[in-house]
Amino acid sequence: LGGTCGINHNTIGASRNKNAFTKGNVEITIEDSAYSFYSIYAGGYENGVDGNVKVVVNGGDFNGSIFGGSYAGTVTGNTCVEINGGKLCYYKVNICSSGSSVAGTKNVFGGGAKGSIVKGTSTIRLNGGSVYGNIFADEFEGTSTVKGTSKVIATNGTIKADQADIDLSAGGTVSIGVSSVIRKLTGGGKLVLAPCAKLTVGTVSGVSEVSINGKPLPVAYISAANVDTSA
Repeated sequence: LGGTCGINHNTIGASRNKNAFTKGNVEITIEDSAYSFYSIYAGGYENGVDGNVKVVVNGGDFNGSIFGGSYAGTVTGNTCVEINGGKLCYYKVNICSSGSSVAGTKNVFGGGAKGSIVKGTSTIRLNGGSVYGNIFADEFEGTSTVKGTSKVIATNGTIKADQADIDLSAGGTVSIGVSSVIRKLTGGGKLVLAPCAKLTVGTVSGVSEVSINGKPLPVAYISAANVDTSA
């Protein structure tokens, strides 16, 4: 999906028919100035995929949620959502804005929606772009299942969300534009906060450089419910 296209329906990576099961890997790539008002279900709708599923976002604006898994089916392999650019869960005012949701009310899920199953692993890679909603490596509101490991690997980009797991063990920089709740922060890179942005972390491990607007702090304190001995 690219160019200046506008998508006014859900994007489904496999068949919509619940009696049809797609065999093979599925990949959806979004780039340029594409805009979607609705959600992406890369792993199909009421059916599923016998293989791996990947969503690559290089550009564009997305008002809906992005699911690496299916709406209500099964993905037998692994799912991956790779974000390299664009604005996700973002409200864009234009001629069709009446069909849009306010920025931040939609989210990015590595797994699927209600009743869905991912039998393999679920990964979200944030390499660039801006996410205005929450980032969940695993399931949707506890109604879907990811049987393998779930992980968010954020090396670059901006998170303007309420909740996320951030893994900086591979290095890189993550910028947080608003007050955020991070369930788990694994150090190793740089964490850049906007002025007056309140950061609450559930579990902290490793070491990260913390800065405000790119200016490193000589001493920084992060309060957390659980602190690993390596922090």
